[in-house]
Amino acid sequence: MRKIFLDCGTHELEGFEELYKKCELDESWEVFCFEVVEELIPTIQERELFKTLSNIEVINKAVWIEDGKMPLTLDLQFDDMHDYGGATNILGDNYLKPDYIKHELRKNAREVETLDFSRFVRENFSKEDQIIVKLDIEGAEYEVLDKMINEGTVDYVNAFFVEWHNRLLDKKYDENYLRKQLAQRNIPLYYWH
Repeated sequence: MRKIFLDCGTHELEGFEELYKKCELDESWEVFCFEVVEELIPTIQERELFKTLSNIEVINKAVWIEDGKMPLTLDLQFDDMHDYGGATNILGDNYLKPDYIKHELRKNAREVETLDFSRFVRENFSKEDQIIVKLDIEGAEYEVLDKMINEGTVDYVNAFFVEWHNRLLDKKYDENYLRKQLAQRNIPLYYWH
């Protein structure tokens, strides 16, 4: 049995660092960090925890429901114009810009690679593995979870940490349906921030 942590939307690795302590993980865990903003990869690689762990891999793709390419809208959250975050997403017109993102900090979309997360889980892991998933993917979590439920790959996962973004979507999703599906399978769901 392998121990796997899948950090979807790792940003600068700060969320994983928090969960590493909270979940009492150790060096025996394999860690896959998905971050679509390539400019953040060097920052991730400079983090002390990244340097300490031997089983950590950064994948520069957007977690999604299919392999391919999609436009990524970049938002710069901070005043120095070098920090990416807040509302970077692949959802196009369905994503409503949060009030804290100034219009002038929103960058035009650029094309990025997407990854079929359900397929990734099915092809790389087994139901016997211990898998924790953190989803902070700016609204894409609804379709990703729905596909995992429909394909049964949600049953590979032992626990989810999810930040829900319905408030930022033009087309709303039924969070209660997804929560109920996880509860029926006895998969713990924790609210990520």
